[in-house]
Amino acid sequence: MEFAESAVNQYLSLDPEISSQLGDLEGRSIAIEITTPPVRLFCFPRAGGLSLQSIYEGEADCKISGSLAGILKMMRSENPAEILSSGEVSITGDSRLAQDFSDTLSRMDIDWEEFLSKLTGDFAAHRIGNAVRQGQSWLQDSLKAFSIDSTEYLQEESGILPTRIEIEKFIHDIDVLRDDTERLDARIQKLERTL
Repeated sequence: MEFAESAVNQYLSLDPEISSQLGDLEGRSIAIEITTPPVRLFCFPRAGGLSLQSIYEGEADCKISGSLAGILKMMRSENPAEILSSGEVSITGDSRLAQDFSDTLSRMDIDWEEFLSKLTGDFAAHRIGNAVRQGQSWLQDSLKAFSIDSTEYLQEESGILPTRIEIEKFIHDIDVLRDDTERLDARIQKLERTL
């Protein structure tokens, strides 16, 4: 457990603001029950990081339960209530504490370039940072171009997917058919009453 606590606190120290915000939650306890894989962990926020324990005799102020993927998704989500309402994660006890804890961790903003500069020097860290940003930009542009190209291919070249115009025409034709059917039904009912 000491190794895990040390690793978590090392990570949290990369964002000193978050590390200090955990001090606002000092004296509180959060139980995290991960269903898959089954793990139970008790977190005790303090200024500068977290204390972690696998066994706690007292009662935790709140308990967050769910799969590891669900809990991580909730902590990264802009709308954690959506994950809670889906049932992927449940909270018992002081839900405000769970929300504050989750919000604090989700606000982590690590300056990786600053961290790298301590290991490699400013010049190398800046070059690496630029390369990563260019790589991210290239990847986003490539994915966007691939999406456009594949949509064009599936619609225009292969004819597998209909174009927007074809979809709109199909919807219009369905509306016309529905209206015609309703008029025909009204005429039939009128004829039946007349006969």
